[in-house]
Amino acid sequence: MKFLKSLKNLTPKTTQKTTRRTTLTTLVAVAVGLSPFFLASCETAQEAPSVLADDLAGSTKSAAKVGLNAEQAQQVGREMSLAFLKKYPLLENEAVTLYLNNVGQYVGKHLDLGGKNIKCANKLDKVLPVKGFRVAAVDADEKVAVGLPGGFIFVSKGLLEGMKSEDELAGILAREATHIVCQDGLNVAAGEVNAKVFEKFFKKKLSRRQGKMADRGALMALYRAGYFPADYIAHMEAAVSAPTPGYTSTMERVNWLKKDYSKMVKKGVVNTQKSRVARFEEFKKTVTQ
Repeated sequence: MKFLKSLKNLTPKTTQKTTRRTTLTTLVAVAVGLSPFFLASCETAQEAPSVLADDLAGSTKSAAKVGLNAEQAQQVGREMSLAFLKKYPLLENEAVTLYLNNVGQYVGKHLDLGGKNIKCANKLDKVLPVKGFRVAAVDADEKVAVGLPGGFIFVSKGLLEGMKSEDELAGILAREATHIVCQDGLNVAAGEVNAKVFEKFFKKKLSRRQGKMADRGALMALYRAGYFPADYIAHMEAAVSAPTPGYTSTMERVNWLKKDYSKMVKKGVVNTQKSRVARFEEFKKTVTQ
């Protein structure tokens, strides 16, 4: 399958006495059996309020307290994705998208959904995306990785180019997937789903506990999926020594990860990196094409 429509220009054309609408068709092709990363018939956030926003505004309870169900989270995520892609254009490379979705869907199946090991910081119930996790790359040199409600995960070309292994990539995708499952950041969207939500989502820093639980979720998913968890720890440690705007880490988080990893080592960790080196190197070449 090929892209059916370019998303580089998301500003729709206007016609007299008509409401501007942007119908986004299938963004990318993914492996057989995987759902396509799809945004359908969303009104532009600048032109019309979301139906969901109206529903939330009329409710006596905010999303920050009760959370959203899977269908509502997907609607919020679609509109936030639209706003996100206005700032960061999609990297239109089918090979990259296919690879990202294969890794993201696989590691996503190994998330810890119980309440013992991963206790979501916001005390909301864990919610799996109704159509699974869908991953896409954006054409940006800066380091960006974000998980939006409903299972939408974006990573930037700049971040991908600096990665050293598939295991590292899987860890980042698992971290963002854990944020999504725990509904981290949904309070930002409570009562309003429009263009401003995107800015608020990024300006509001996640709590220390949210970061810790997402890191732990990534580590456990890697371990269960057969990836090498130490690569994700190395990635987070490198982010401490070489921070970039919008993408940082702390030694506190690294130390938490090392503590959790030490328990895994006692149970037995097998480094199977070599079996994935060749395909990851090919993937890196496609990123720069």
